[in-house]
This record gives sequence, structure tokens and C-alpha cells, in this order.
Amino acid sequence: MLLRTFVTLLLVTAFQNGEFSNMAFGTEKCMELIQEGGDIACNLTGQGNYEHMSIGNCWVTCTEHFADFYLPHVECERVLALESWAGFQKEFGSLPPYRFESCGDEDQRKLRNWVDKWKNLKTKSKDYLCSHEKKSF
Repeated sequence: MLLRTFVTLLLVTAFQNGEFSNMAFGTEKCMELIQEGGDIACNLTGQGNYEHMSIGNCWVTCTEHFADFYLPHVECERVLALESWAGFQKEFGSLPPYRFESCGDEDQRKLRNWVDKWKNLKTKSKDYLCSHEKKSF
């Protein structure tokens, strides 16, 4: 408990010293990755394009919605543990950001990996369908 309190104080200090503003740039990168992966997933399944993400369900929804695609679940969790929320909220007037909002290097790596898996699936699907297009299914 003491360690958690100490870490929370360090994070609050970082936020107060302007590090919170650095998160805005990272947020754009994570949102770009979420949209890129969402576009691939939606296009690949014939559901149009990326429409939005649901933080509560941690998934991507497409414009022609009939299925959803999960994001790496940790990206929809808050950066601080539940017991630290009250202190953060008292100091900043809001709950701590979600992981995809803080978008550190680890978050970007996870989302890049998620996008790369969708790209790989797209390539495999294209190769499979093109090699079997003259055969009947």
C-alpha cells in the first residue's frame, strides 16, 4: 500500500510538472494505430471502414456494423489502480487516463503488434483467395 501511494505521488507530480501535456501527442499515435487496425479489420470482413471504438467493451466498430473486433484489453484500462483514483480525481478533477490515452511506448508496441497481425491476416487472406479463385468452393 505504501508503494502504491508513493507511485501515485510520483505520477501526480509528473502530471503537475507538465508531463500530462506530453500524453496528448502519444494519444494521437495510439488513436492512429487503433483506426489503422480497425480499418483493416472492417475492410477485410466487408464491413466498410472504422467507425469508432468502445472503451467500455474495448472493441472497434465498423460503419457497416455486424461484428466487432477486440483491441488489446489492457489499452482500455486506467493507468492507475482503482485505489489511486480518488487522489488523482481530487488533484485533477477527472479520473486517470486510459492506457491508450497515455499511450506510452509499451502501449504503442502492443497496438502496433495488433495492427501488424491484422495486416498479416489481410495478406494471408488475399493470397489464399487469389490462389483459389479459379476453383469452386
